[in-house]
Amino acid sequence: MHFLITGTTGFKGAWLALLLLERGHTVSGLALEPAPGSLYERARLSELLLRDLRVDIRDGVATQHAIMSVEPDVVLHLAAQPLVRESYRDPRYT
Repeated sequence: MHFLITGTTGFKGAWLALLLLERGHTVSGLALEPAPGSLYERARLSELLLRDLRVDIRDGVATQHAIMSVEPDVVLHLAAQPLVRESYRDPRYT
């Protein structure tokens, strides 16, 4: 099965990708640039993903195009702005 995970450069997205890959699934990712030293970088996840796209999910057209180009069986949405205080300051961004 081919999974597309949004937020693969984040903590939970990276772990989920690794878990699915370990179980023999095909995984693609859609996310923003990874933070330096992130799990995504340490696990060298970019080398393991079938497709690794840099797309901001707030851009609906780009997100739709990316999903259509990957043609996944399942989309798992884990992209998020995880900082609670930041979400209060800028709820629209969150």
